[in-house]
Amino acid sequence: MEPALAPSVSGARSLFSADFAQPLALDYEADLLDSSGTRRVKLPSQPWVLESQENASVAETRGGSLVMENRGSHMVLWLNRRFPAQMELRFGVMPRNSSVGLAIVFFSTMPVADSKYSNETSIFGLSLPPRTGDYPKYHSGALQGYSGSYWRAGNGTCQLNPRTGHCCANLRKNPGFHLVKQGDDLIIHKQPKNGLAFEVVVRREGVSDMSLSVDGTEELRWSDTGPGAPLRGGFIGLRQMAMTTAATYTHFDVNTVGPSFKTP
Repeated sequence: MEPALAPSVSGARSLFSADFAQPLALDYEADLLDSSGTRRVKLPSQPWVLESQENASVAETRGGSLVMENRGSHMVLWLNRRFPAQMELRFGVMPRNSSVGLAIVFFSTMPVADSKYSNETSIFGLSLPPRTGDYPKYHSGALQGYSGSYWRAGNGTCQLNPRTGHCCANLRKNPGFHLVKQGDDLIIHKQPKNGLAFEVVVRREGVSDMSLSVDGTEELRWSDTGPGAPLRGGFIGLRQMAMTTAATYTHFDVNTVGPSFKTP
């Protein structure tokens, strides 16, 4: 059964499409560090990079989908590729239990500008500290970017959106863990429209405007008008908190957003 898709922008073209029918070509962050695990000594050579506490988590393809298993640890799976600011990311996700867990999508992620890491062109640059899946290292460390917690069931008691009273989805601008927009979580306690997976769409139109949607319904929309300039292009990653235990991803596609597309 085909995933339920949000409307595409006319004229979009593909920048990347994952082939989950093939084994996942993966580097573990632990293999890129020195023997003490405190310093990066090697750049990743594979298309995907997995970061997790004690290198415990697993990401692999099974039956044409990507399966991410936490195995008691937080985890982040990065695509080892930089994308322009204006882009549309589409992925299908089905948590093992949509009522327990939390997932985040990182986008436009780069080393912090105007810092000692500003000369690095990759989030895997050798001067950057290890991350291992612990959230503070992604929102208040050496990285800048946007993080959308599109599904926030937590331990079964969600945080409420004060405006609507529903379970909330959050958008943050980093570094600094700045909460810039809240919307409603459209995954917790629900079933996907197609019975297979929720279709999550992250879209940046123009430099400032961005939105998150699930199964064609918008969770939140925000325009980055400051303080600070909108962040440019960067890397995309998927994070699962340890309590998630596992989730299946049916597809992962990055497209341009139509005729107005520009490079970073």
